[in-house]
Amino acid sequence: IDQIDLTNGYSGDDVSITASDIIRISDNGSLFVKGDSGDEVSATEFTVREPDTSNNGTVFAHYTNGSGSADLYVELGLMLNDTTVVEE
Repeated sequence: IDQIDLTNGYSGDDVSITASDIIRISDNGSLFVKGDSGDEVSATEFTVREPDTSNNGTVFAHYTNGSGSADLYVELGLMLNDTTVVEE
């Protein structure tokens, strides 16, 4: 699994993710999360923000965990750890 899609037309969906989860379920240590505005991603290990990236026309904020072993990409407009992800 390299992507979780919370898109269903409603806000308020949530998912909790750890670096271990990403390493276990993805082929390359990276996970993209997309969804509706207001959907929530809980991933407290991911505190380092890297430059934003675009994938198939969608802009994602790129986060790494402290050790750099996993990459999390969160679609702009979603919530990450109770904060709306905005373009940087």
